[in-house]
Parts: sequence; structure tokens; C-alpha cells
Amino acid sequence: MRPNTSHFIHRRRLGQLALALAPLPALAAQPASTEPSSSIDEVRAAYLKYLREEGFSPRVLEKGSIEFKREGLSHGLLFDENDPHFFQLILSFEAEEPTPRLKEACNQVNTTMKWVKVYISASNNLTYSVEALYSSPAEAVKFFPRAFSSIQDARRKIREAR
Repeated sequence: MRPNTSHFIHRRRLGQLALALAPLPALAAQPASTEPSSSIDEVRAAYLKYLREEGFSPRVLEKGSIEFKREGLSHGLLFDENDPHFFQLILSFEAEEPTPRLKEACNQVNTTMKWVKVYISASNNLTYSVEALYSSPAEAVKFFPRAFSSIQDARRKIREAR
């Protein structure tokens, strides 16, 4: 009878993995970017500048988020006061009563598309959201066209699935 050595192989692989990962704490301690960190106000100003240059008429809302219309639809840029590198673009509609078919369509989009999330909020809003982390506002604005396109694609998929 042959001895079961799988637990020895498993332990050896874990040891190899531990050795391979050993440098990671040192890397994690390094700053993510050599660029100076931006404040929320600087990030907001950069996004407002970009939107105005692209022909939008953005406005800052009471809580600091930015609202603007694109193709007749109100979009929002939300901020996290504790994380100026966080980017979130949303498009939200008041949805009819959420049906199982709509929920399944949201799940399908969430599992097949990159970068965009679709969900039904507690107040029955159908919300499309693109979220990311960037090292600077200048880096983030480069991805606005792709964020808009991703939300458009998700909306099309939801409409087709209904």
C-alpha cells in the first residue's frame, strides 16, 4: 500500500507560497504613487474642469457630489471624503416594481461585464455605477469616455433582457 503524501505536498506548496509572498509586506508599505495625494476639493475641481471642457454643465450638489446631464440623462459623480483616489460615476432611474426578470438581468450584467455594476436600491432605483481607484484626477478623467460607454452598454443589455 502506498502512503498518502498529499498532505506533505500541500505543506511544501504552502511553504513555497509563503516564501514567494514574503516581500509583499514591504511592497504594501510603499506609496501607490509618487505623485502627491490630491484632496477631495482638488479632485472635484479637476472633474468639473473636464466636464466643462467636454461641453457639460455640471453643478456641485449640497453634499459635494457633482451632477450633470449627458444625452438628456442625469449622471452623478460621487466622492469618498476619506479616499480622494476613489472614482464613482452613477446613472440612476426610478424603476418600476422590480421583477425577477429585472433582477436576473442585473445579475447577468454584473457577472458578464467589466467595471460596471447594476443594482436596484432600497427605494427601487435602478442604478448603474462605475467605480475605480486612480492615483490622480488627471488619470481618472482619461477613463470618463470608457465609463460612459460601459454604462451605455449595461443599459442596452438591461433593456434587451426585459
